[in-house]
Amino acid sequence: MDEAVVHCTEGIGIWQWASNDQGTEPDVVMACCGDSPTLETLAAVSILREHLAWELKIRVVNVVDLMKLQPEKRTPARPLPDNMNYDSIFTKDKPHHL
Repeated sequence: MDEAVVHCTEGIGIWQWASNDQGTEPDVVMACCGDSPTLETLAAVSILREHLAWELKIRVVNVVDLMKLQPEKRTPARPLPDNMNYDSIFTKDKPHHL
């Protein structure tokens, strides 16, 4: 429960428990926001793992506050958490699906 409170307070986060990139550079980032899209994303990740035998490194990102995706200059009252920036969450050059 404590992790959920922190996650919701931060508004965005990498779900380590649903990811298999082990903190390394993923091959793809699967992001979700909202209850139904989150379930669909987790199902898609499960299907990808089943058919690609864990060879694909997947990072799962959950967004609670969509304003966290805006540049900080547009939403200065709602910046990303101190330990995160857009590239550290979504990478600079990997495909990501929201």
